[in-house]
Amino acid sequence: MRSRFGIVERIDFYSDQDLQEIILQAAAFLKIDISSESALLIGSCSRGTPRIAKKILRRIRDFAQVQHKTTINNTLVEQALNFLGIEPEGLTKIDILLLQKIIENFNGGPLA
Repeated sequence: MRSRFGIVERIDFYSDQDLQEIILQAAAFLKIDISSESALLIGSCSRGTPRIAKKILRRIRDFAQVQHKTTINNTLVEQALNFLGIEPEGLTKIDILLLQKIIENFNGGPLA
């Protein structure tokens, strides 16, 4: 494809601050009261991807509703992420399991 079109592009991940803005915008659309710091916390564990950030925001909204909370703060975000099994780097238990298998079975890579 590269040689056919002659254009080489690379898509970069979003920064935590960009994801923070996206989360704040999505929260306003969903009518969720969230602090700026909490949005940044969600952005930092979203692996640089807006789709993942919005998915986590919706799960945290659900978690807040079950807890009868109307405002999302850092404490609630941390509780929800812990409940969902999402590490601070954005890895889930499945991600960690896959990385462990790569290390054990392929000496850390590369995979063939």
